[in-house]
Amino acid sequence: MSESLTMNPDAEDQLKGKIVRALKLAKEKLDSQKEKANFIRILIRFPKIKVPFEEIRALHKKYDVNGDGRMDVNEFMNAYNDMVEAQGEKAQGAKLLPAHKIQEAFSLCMIDQLERSDKEKELTQKEFIVACTIGFILSEFDDEAATVGGMLASKDDAFHSAMMDVVTAYLSFDLDCKGYFTREDFDGFMSGSKRADAAKGVITDDRWKELDVSGDGRVDFEEFVFAFSHWVSEDDDEEDE
Repeated sequence: MSESLTMNPDAEDQLKGKIVRALKLAKEKLDSQKEKANFIRILIRFPKIKVPFEEIRALHKKYDVNGDGRMDVNEFMNAYNDMVEAQGEKAQGAKLLPAHKIQEAFSLCMIDQLERSDKEKELTQKEFIVACTIGFILSEFDDEAATVGGMLASKDDAFHSAMMDVVTAYLSFDLDCKGYFTREDFDGFMSGSKRADAAKGVITDDRWKELDVSGDGRVDFEEFVFAFSHWVSEDDDEEDE
């Protein structure tokens, strides 16, 4: 890719603002159902969450034409356009994402490639999971938005349920729906949970370091999903290395 994919700060703020609004709506939905965001409960659902993650990995592999393990913008667009076409009548009236919006979202999901040149900015499988999860939550509370994650969830109840589990896991730490949580929030979960012992193997100092990829002391939604996808598929990731 010869063009820069560095995200415009205003565009990033707008997209992050949409994510925060979607997270607030997700929390309101949980509250209305008298359900509490509970990371402990999500732990036992890891095997079920792994299934849609593997579906996303398979989609990434399908459109990674050169087989280098990374998806560039053109490959992402090919996947998106094919999925829209497969939706048929369901896609009619949907708000299809223009290329520049996809590039903005694409850039936001490049979690661990901050030191690479623009030509090397492509999505790994875990980053593609981040992109699909962001797409899912944006589509979940905007029926007309057509995103990869939203389209995958629309045809599979188990996929939809698992993606909501990911959102719920994040909201276990970001109780105020700020769009990020701090180490204090992270530690507060442990001190405030009646079943914290069950999470001791997951909620550790090393896990915090995995979450805070940027090292700025706070974890936003996309960083959380990036680390969470590794936790869910940790055995597989280790085999791939």
